[in-house]
Amino acid sequence: MILPRLQINRYVVIVLISLVTAVFASKDWLVTGNLRVHFPLYLLKSGQELLNPSDTASIWEYYLLENLSCGLVRDAKSKAIGYEGCLSDRFFQANESNWTFHIRSLKWSDGSDLSAMQINRWFGQIVREDHRHIRYLRDLKGYSFDEDTRLLSLDFNSKVDDGILHELSLADAALVPDDFKTVGWKKTVGPYFVANWDSEKSELHLKRNPYSPLGNEGSASDITLFYISDPDERENLFSKFTADLVPVSVMADPKVASGYRQLPAKEFVGHPTHISFFYFNRKNRDATIDKNRAIFAKLIRSFASENQELIGSYGWSVESQMIPDGFKGRLEKEALSFSSSEGSLPSSLRIVLPTSYKAFSSYVSSLTEYFQKHGTELTVDFAPSLEPKNNYFAGLLTFVGNQMDPSGSWSFLTSPGGGGVLHDWLDEVHDEYSAAFSESNRIQKERAFKVLHGAILARHLAVPVTIGSLRYFYSDRIDLSGWNKFDSRLRLYEIK
Repeated sequence: MILPRLQINRYVVIVLISLVTAVFASKDWLVTGNLRVHFPLYLLKSGQELLNPSDTASIWEYYLLENLSCGLVRDAKSKAIGYEGCLSDRFFQANESNWTFHIRSLKWSDGSDLSAMQINRWFGQIVREDHRHIRYLRDLKGYSFDEDTRLLSLDFNSKVDDGILHELSLADAALVPDDFKTVGWKKTVGPYFVANWDSEKSELHLKRNPYSPLGNEGSASDITLFYISDPDERENLFSKFTADLVPVSVMADPKVASGYRQLPAKEFVGHPTHISFFYFNRKNRDATIDKNRAIFAKLIRSFASENQELIGSYGWSVESQMIPDGFKGRLEKEALSFSSSEGSLPSSLRIVLPTSYKAFSSYVSSLTEYFQKHGTELTVDFAPSLEPKNNYFAGLLTFVGNQMDPSGSWSFLTSPGGGGVLHDWLDEVHDEYSAAFSESNRIQKERAFKVLHGAILARHLAVPVTIGSLRYFYSDRIDLSGWNKFDSRLRLYEIK
């Protein structure tokens, strides 16, 4: 039977309405523009300030800052020089001691213009504050911004090469709103801004900034960062909680990663970059004796060599250097030089391990038994921070190396306070340190940093133990092919 035209049209309309209703009722349709990320929100401040840009105490705070901010330049694996503009659209070295940047005409995420006054205030703040990764900018003689030409000129007291670009590409040197402590991060120049922060519910909502130079049409328009504290409930992250991305740190309980592998999720494994190493307390009398550090280092290395199977069960590998394989500043094996001393350590020593090591009880017990066998009773404390109150002999820290320029790693580890656990020992490598940071020739500079690296290892100021990779488990709704596997930072705007 052929229906009259009017009835056919009415029938088509009804069918279309039904189809549209069904599509909008589908959960997959509703969350297409929304990305859900399981994130350790407990590391953030509960107030509107979220984090301190000059003192990001964890890589997660740093990664979040990268998604809210933007600096003069950013690293770019596709560019020969390794960098491209961000706040600036072009840059050049005017002479040996000057770098100049042309600043784009930019808007904040709320649509207001980025003024010359704000640019000057921001850059002055970077220079004045003690940022963990900043070193070259401390030698800045002066800077000026011409509002008409939009040129920011940086003048240094001495020669400076493109190492300054690496420093300026870091989140430490990014433009942040000067009132974030009170009003939060609703106004940013980065790819995202904060729409809402609910610390009690452990949810942070981000929205894409349409004015950011890091904008990407393929990235999520809305992002929800959430945290599930109950480890049993985390098994439901890809079902009940509809997660799209779940990062798993190197120090996470290995049972966590093995549990996620059973879920309907893909796995992204970054390059091994997370190095765990022992550092020493300069205020501890035993630690100031070179022979004690040398014997301790010898025992740590022999313990790691004899317990590779145990270390491998945690997803780690044994490491003897501070710079990962494939990174600038790593030494050839034949260049490694460790002074070794015969004898024994004091009968008892106190060491500090990160709280996360409570999950690695076999490792801790094996380590203490090994030292006990060699005549030293190890007392192990667990601390969430790098500043334990007791008079410890050595502590363990995990940090992330940077492949673009080794100066970033050494700036962090030698900075005053915070993560600068080597700062108090700089007089031991004063000449090597000064040579590395004052050299402007690129080839000579790389050699100088290798010499610094070798000196730190040879004098047992740092004793690398293990290295591991950051992992991400993700749903089939997202594409991580735009990520740089070599450093695998959590850049949400590079997720499609």
